[in-house]
Amino acid sequence: MFMSIKTKFVLCLVFGVLFFIPFSVKAGLTINEIMYDLDDADIDWIEIYNSGNEESDISLLKLLISNSTANHSIKAYSGKPILNTGEYGVIVVNSQVSSYIEKWGSEGNLFTASFSLPNVSEEETATIQINQGDKISPIDSVTYEALFGASGDGNSLQIIDGSLKSSTPTPNKENVFDPNSVVGEDDNEEEDNDDDDDEDEEEDDEKTISKPKIKAKIFVKNTVYSEEPIELEGVILENGKKSKYRGRYYWNFGDGSFKEEFGYSKKFRHIFYYPGEYVVSMEYYPDAFSIEPDYIERIVINVIPVNISITKVGGEKDFGIEITNSSQGEIDVSEWYLIGDRKVFFFPKKTIVLPQKSLTVSSRLTGFSSSGKESIKMYSSRGELISQYLIEK
Repeated sequence: MFMSIKTKFVLCLVFGVLFFIPFSVKAGLTINEIMYDLDDADIDWIEIYNSGNEESDISLLKLLISNSTANHSIKAYSGKPILNTGEYGVIVVNSQVSSYIEKWGSEGNLFTASFSLPNVSEEETATIQINQGDKISPIDSVTYEALFGASGDGNSLQIIDGSLKSSTPTPNKENVFDPNSVVGEDDNEEEDNDDDDDEDEEEDDEKTISKPKIKAKIFVKNTVYSEEPIELEGVILENGKKSKYRGRYYWNFGDGSFKEEFGYSKKFRHIFYYPGEYVVSMEYYPDAFSIEPDYIERIVINVIPVNISITKVGGEKDFGIEITNSSQGEIDVSEWYLIGDRKVFFFPKKTIVLPQKSLTVSSRLTGFSSSGKESIKMYSSRGELISQYLIEK
């Protein structure tokens, strides 16, 4: 479990001891099935599948839905809280467990949480993620939209052949595509074929012409700072829009490090420790056994040194602290912090220091004073010492 520098410092002040609880990421856990808009009752549930090689305690995870900022706790209800390899677990809304059991029974492993799944309409999307408390680095994340189906027709969305498909619900069981569950123009396909073969040929031509344009895309800033975490995301675009492609994503960062993702590509962080230009590439493979990638994308990232320092402090009346950015680009100092006078001041989110500019933090905010202090120190969000200013007595 990842703890921020801010949390660590508070714990040190309160207890005098830094607690760190190791928690391995369960890479084999995936969101396997979603019931978000049942036709005759509002019973929301999410099925989790363990395809990994380790057992996983689902009750230790958190559930995050895009219609809320809360990281919902998951509680074991019946069956086992721990999923072994190849086992399923269903997370049901607290208030809907009785209705769920009445419709699908109590067989399997059931969990509860306080959440609701959005009933998306046209052009809307909703995202579900499971994590270990860190919202930025989910174990798995799935985005659905009305176009996928299962909207008020009694079906659920299921991961079948690597993508979400609408089919007859299979909670706590293997997903199976049921062609009879699909309602649409295909129901009259045979009759239409008999009426007009030429029309079918024209439709086939139209489908060929409207084949989506697919390419890989890396989202990241082109200029970043050394020793500071940056956020990357690799996606597959269809006609310029993000699409969910399940498979294997192989990253090479050009600095001697690499990363592999299985399932859906997710946002993650990386650190370049030295300035320079780095070629970052991403390869998408449809499954773990593919030899050649379907899509490849590469970009060049310019990494520049962080050149920011404490350049001046005030006097006894107003002990303001001046921070100067000598770099050629702006620097985000969110969650960076100052230490002095036995106090800590954290810069709030989205605090930007413009290039070749300074900002001054008032002592009315920091609570610092010059009396009895020898130095003021500034640290990055990772706890790296950035600058130290010696106060003359």
